[in-house]
Amino acid sequence: MKTDYKWLFCESDLAGIMILVLDLKEVRSKDLLRVNSGYYRVRNGAQRLVEEGLLRSYSVDKPHKATTYMLTEKGVSVAMLLKSVKSLLDGEYRNGSLYEDYQKSQTEENSIENF
Repeated sequence: MKTDYKWLFCESDLAGIMILVLDLKEVRSKDLLRVNSGYYRVRNGAQRLVEEGLLRSYSVDKPHKATTYMLTEKGVSVAMLLKSVKSLLDGEYRNGSLYEDYQKSQTEENSIENF
């Protein structure tokens, strides 16, 4: 089987966008500037991730026109893998427990919201 080396995450900034959305749970278009100062570049990258089914988005017109992005279920899995790779490179990797930590934080957050 031949490997395609020109795949989605060869495109600049997409991994950063995924990790940002994972960390913040949802982001608005302007938040994407934390990944790269080129607004149209990161906005187009986020749109590409929506097309690939890793992010979902919705737009609002009031009070200001904005788009909000969140991870899909598939996107959470991919973002966790990307964050694990980043943690390994940063020397923070803890035996693959990042997904468990994420799941725990989601459970705690849902408990607080339902309180």
